[in-house]
Amino acid sequence: MTLVSLIASLTIHEFAHAKAADYLGDDTPRRQGRVTLNPVAHLDPIGTIGLFVIVLAGFGFGWGKPVITNPLNYSKASMRVGSWWVTAAGPLSNLVVAIVCALLIRFHAFDFDPTFTLRWAGITMAVNLGLFFFNLLPVPPLDGSKLILPLFNNRTADHLQQQYMVWGIFPMLALLMLRIPQMVLPPLITGFATFLLGY
Repeated sequence: MTLVSLIASLTIHEFAHAKAADYLGDDTPRRQGRVTLNPVAHLDPIGTIGLFVIVLAGFGFGWGKPVITNPLNYSKASMRVGSWWVTAAGPLSNLVVAIVCALLIRFHAFDFDPTFTLRWAGITMAVNLGLFFFNLLPVPPLDGSKLILPLFNNRTADHLQQQYMVWGIFPMLALLMLRIPQMVLPPLITGFATFLLGY
């Protein structure tokens, strides 16, 4: 059940990136077949193995296939604004799914079958809150590293982007090795879930 929720949630996350870029005028994701909710289009082979490891071993890291976009094609927003919204669309989609699941639980939509569907909604809510908060971490290649760029002037933002390309995934791996997400995220997920459920 957790694996299914992870795959579905990552699919929605990547679809949201693709759909946002497509809406803003960039047809690159559509030409690559990414404007779809078919999980096959969004799963990275190695990242999917990572998802299995997470479920089976209780730790690890998995990911979906990154959505390729071309900000030069954005016709409904500037490159900078458009890029921010395309990036934000992924985490926001996970937040929306988490809120929907929380509302279904809170208002007893699953009373007809509390054993399976209630558990599924709880797991899906937790998974999506995890993806939401994890992707907000301001380190590459996570979405949070791009969402903070508008906070800086153009020169600083360009410098940060260059550093992202130099360091790649190493800052994120360093955080994982130091177990910082494992320490920071659970209280955030639990606290926000409690808020959503009204406990």
